[in-house]
Amino acid sequence: MNMFAEIKDAVSTKEAASFYGLRIGRNSMCCCPFHNDKSPSMKVDTRFHCFGCGADGDVINFVQKYFGLDAKAAAHKLISDFRLNIVTDHKETAKERNARIKRAKEAEYEKSVRAAYALELRDFRFKMAEYHRTLHRWSVDLEPSLEEWNADKTDPRFVAAMQHLTLLAEKLDIIDFGEDAEVYEEFKHREETITFYERIIKPVIVMEPVKGGTLSNVVPEVEKLFKDYAPDMSVASWAIRFAASQPNVKMVLSGMGNMDMLKDNTGYMKNFAPLNDEEMGIIKKATDVINSSIAIPCTGCAYCVDGCPKNIPIPKYFSVYNAEMQEYEGKPFTPQGEYYDRLTQVYGKPGDCIGCGKCERICPQHLPIRNNLKLVASQFGG
Repeated sequence: MNMFAEIKDAVSTKEAASFYGLRIGRNSMCCCPFHNDKSPSMKVDTRFHCFGCGADGDVINFVQKYFGLDAKAAAHKLISDFRLNIVTDHKETAKERNARIKRAKEAEYEKSVRAAYALELRDFRFKMAEYHRTLHRWSVDLEPSLEEWNADKTDPRFVAAMQHLTLLAEKLDIIDFGEDAEVYEEFKHREETITFYERIIKPVIVMEPVKGGTLSNVVPEVEKLFKDYAPDMSVASWAIRFAASQPNVKMVLSGMGNMDMLKDNTGYMKNFAPLNDEEMGIIKKATDVINSSIAIPCTGCAYCVDGCPKNIPIPKYFSVYNAEMQEYEGKPFTPQGEYYDRLTQVYGKPGDCIGCGKCERICPQHLPIRNNLKLVASQFGG
């Protein structure tokens, strides 16, 4: 086998064209460098052929024509550039050696740039896919019922998914299957794209999903609901999985006081599965039971506050009292007492109530506010 045959056997025209800077599409088409080509018209594979100007040949012909060399010089260039182990009778001059070293350094630099580009493109694609998954989940989980649609009670996240999901899918298709120029165009604007979707999809981090342990010590009726469905799952796991199942939740931070808690949490979160419809139904029943056990069913409308002669923030005190009543027995510390003390430094105390009854006359829930204030004062001592 002679030198030319060895070169053609080792290097395809497609490899040479890419090495010398031509952008080749996934269909092996590129813009022809031998005429003013504005759209890809040259096919490159083991050989090359331009359907526009008719240029045709093998890899050596390509290098001849591309660099204006004779056949022998083109062959030597390919051997040098691709570091082919092919014996020639050509003795390299100092000028050729320097040129070869320069080309090798340029090739190495280009290789490092391409590697960095590929890495950043991969990260960009990963972010886009993550946004797409979130929007798709919104489009499925938050789809309104006919009644909600007619009542104009559509979740804004569902609306956002409908507005942006298709365009986002198109961008992912370009990154995965587009021509090099199309991919680079998306890559150039990646910062603006990421900022745009971050405004729509804000990552959520949930802290204290078990409310400091309160939701792991529920009333017996609620515990029975959970255990009848999944005997091996802890009560706390329902609260944590509920938080993690909400749209766009990226992380759930749960405090753990011992190794058993740690093992329990990591056990069901390692291969996390969102709550299914049946489990969500159980959560709804549990919520109704817990809410019905709230000591003072105040809605926090604050109608009772205006006109109170002692400036008592009634809903705030009721909220503190309800939270305190839901703490499990024996808990060494609760924050409600400290919050109560801070309120009393700014507003009137529950014990300051003079029993005028103005608050009860305006309360839409018709709560016995005066008696409830006595309960709060008795609990916190003031």
